[in-house]
Amino acid sequence: MSFPDRRHHAARWVEGRVSRPQQERSRLGRTGSCHVTIAWLLLLTASAGCRQAQGPAHAAESPAVLKVGIGTVTSGTAEAGLQRLRQFLTTEALLTVTSDGRLSPWLADSWSTSPDDLTLKIRLIPGVRFHDGSPVDAATVSRTLLSSLPESMGTTYEDIADIQAGADETVTVSLRRPSPFVLEALQFETIRKAPDEPIGTGPFVDSGAVTTNEVRANEAYYLGAPRIERVILNSYPSIRAAWADLLRDRLDMLYEVGSDALESLQNTRQVAVFQYTRDYQSALIFNPRAPVFRQAAVRRALNMAIDRESVIRDALEGRAEISSGPITPHHWAFRADLPGFSYDPQTAARLLQSVPGARSLTFECLVPPDTERLALVVKRQLQAVGVEMNVREASPNEFAQAVASRRFEAVMTEFMGGPTLFKVYGVWHSRGSLVGGLGGPLLDAALDRVRHASTDDEYRGGVADVQRAVVTDPPAIFLAWSRRARAVSRRFEVPAEPDTDVLGTLRLWRPVNGRLLADGRRN
Repeated sequence: MSFPDRRHHAARWVEGRVSRPQQERSRLGRTGSCHVTIAWLLLLTASAGCRQAQGPAHAAESPAVLKVGIGTVTSGTAEAGLQRLRQFLTTEALLTVTSDGRLSPWLADSWSTSPDDLTLKIRLIPGVRFHDGSPVDAATVSRTLLSSLPESMGTTYEDIADIQAGADETVTVSLRRPSPFVLEALQFETIRKAPDEPIGTGPFVDSGAVTTNEVRANEAYYLGAPRIERVILNSYPSIRAAWADLLRDRLDMLYEVGSDALESLQNTRQVAVFQYTRDYQSALIFNPRAPVFRQAAVRRALNMAIDRESVIRDALEGRAEISSGPITPHHWAFRADLPGFSYDPQTAARLLQSVPGARSLTFECLVPPDTERLALVVKRQLQAVGVEMNVREASPNEFAQAVASRRFEAVMTEFMGGPTLFKVYGVWHSRGSLVGGLGGPLLDAALDRVRHASTDDEYRGGVADVQRAVVTDPPAIFLAWSRRARAVSRRFEVPAEPDTDVLGTLRLWRPVNGRLLADGRRN
């Protein structure tokens, strides 16, 4: 397979220095999620306590301070979002991934594979140091990988025979079988000096104090010190509360913009709004063990009954992209020419009438609290073909327990589906490390083909098989890839590209003291 060199990724954002905006913008949501489990995938509305924080009195008291407000986010509580952002700013992985699913070096300088694809050599960037000044060497990286990969990779770790440190700052991974998932897993493995210490390599330094939600600039950062001296993270009981403080100039950034605030913020001159498509999608997932969904014809008919464009318009306010399966259509191996499901309620109704026992189909769908609106839109569309979906809201704990024990007929939730196939395998393969068992033999075989591909062509072939499998034997109704927005005070100059999460370039942001707006326009 071909792997891009980090020096081939275009623009320079900082005068006098070569930076890596492509890698930096793609890190969010991948760094620091190596121990993702069912709680991560399905406890998306976790009930952990959210302490109310009063915003600071004046956001402009220091031009080198960025104050971030985090409300109850779509992927969890405010505290969960705060901790993810804190870890994102202070730690890094060996690899990152571009928007089309290609891997790119981060703490790794380069990597190579042997002709038989059974030996992987990863060369580290020379001179990188942890926040305490100690070097990032092959021995530390090898220990980190040996400690964390067995849990995060699950059954796919079986493809690894050994991991050793070389004398030339090279980490050697010996494989039992060719497996691109080994490299893909490295984008989720943050490198720390020790597993229980918050000592990373990122552009900001964690204080280590549980009660202090503040990170400070890493003045010795190997790509250049950030322009922002401190980032203060404030949690709020709701996005609306954080939004109000942003408009009062008590905050500089809103971590996630709620749908009710989006239009208002887009129309104000004091704030710039940046939207982007996430690697998460919403889906109605079938329990393959439930009698009502045992026949693939029923699941195909339900897919044909859904008008995804209407779902996005009516339930998601247009802030999403249509999904046709577990693989993002932006992935380099995705084939747009393969058939998928089209909205065809007449054919769906006829198909259901032809299946014994499906003429008056009724099932229960569990939903977390923030998914009810989406579920009701889908419910109405299914009613049009004679199917009754009974929506039942479940608490986060009840939701997770039902899924873990398979005591459900269907669930509707949002989960990570990209940008590589490693996470797709973890969710849908019967031996997946995240949830597993939600697919079937056809999808298992296709995912295994991707797992053991040794060339780009073999990988593409496996992806095509995955696309065909989810149409022939659909495990879910894949609805939409979600879009999110972040809002930043125009007191900061923010390097940004279309449909890109601006948090990926946060170390390059700089206060402009009113001279420039966040979108580059003059006051």
